[in-house]
Amino acid sequence: MRGRRVIPGSLALLGALTAMTAGSSGAAAATAPMPSSGLGSITRVLLGQPNDFTAQCATRMGDGSVWVLGTGQHQVILRVDPDGVVDRFRVKSVAPYAGSSQCIAAGNDGGLWFGASVSEIGRFDLSTHSVTLHPTPTANSLPSAFATAPSGEVWFAENRAHRIGRIDRAGLITEYSMPERTDSGPTSITVLPDGGVWATAGGQAVN
Repeated sequence: MRGRRVIPGSLALLGALTAMTAGSSGAAAATAPMPSSGLGSITRVLLGQPNDFTAQCATRMGDGSVWVLGTGQHQVILRVDPDGVVDRFRVKSVAPYAGSSQCIAAGNDGGLWFGASVSEIGRFDLSTHSVTLHPTPTANSLPSAFATAPSGEVWFAENRAHRIGRIDRAGLITEYSMPERTDSGPTSITVLPDGGVWATAGGQAVN
C-alpha cells in the first residue's frame, strides 16, 4: 500500500516512528497539519503491528529513502521510500540491546552501520541486504552512535567503555579513550569535513 509523498517544504516527522512498530512490507502514510508551525504538514508512516520493536533512529539516503533501525525482541532495519512504502529486513543479533538506544548511519562504502549488540557493530549491505558483524575489542562497550569520515572510516561512540572507536574498510577497529572520564560515556559523535572528530559525553563536547 502506498502512502502520500512528502511535498517540498513539508516535514516528515521521523520522531513519530519511535511510537510505531513494524509488520510486513508496505505501509500507509497519514498526513496531518502542523498547528502554528509554519512548516507545512507532517507525514506519518505506519510501520505495522504493535509490540514488535521500537524505532530507534533513522538516516536519509540520497535517493530520498529513509532507513530506520528498530530494536526489541529482534533487531530490524527498514527502508521507507518517498511514497511511504516500507521494506523490512531482520538483523540476527547475538545479544540484543534490551531497550538501550542506538543509532544508524550511512557509510560511503555502500553500507549502513549500526550497533548490533552491546559488543558488536553491524554493517548492512545495501546491495545484498546481508549483515556483517564486527566484535568490539572492549566487551559490553555499547556502540551507540556512528559517523562516517570523508576518508571512508566509520567512527562510533562506545557509551559504557567511555571510548570512541574507528573501523576501517578492512574491518579493523581501533579504540581511543576519552581524555576525561565523565559520569556518562559518549552518546553522540560527528566527523567534520576536515576529518576532525567530535563526541559528546557527560554534558561536554570533546575533540
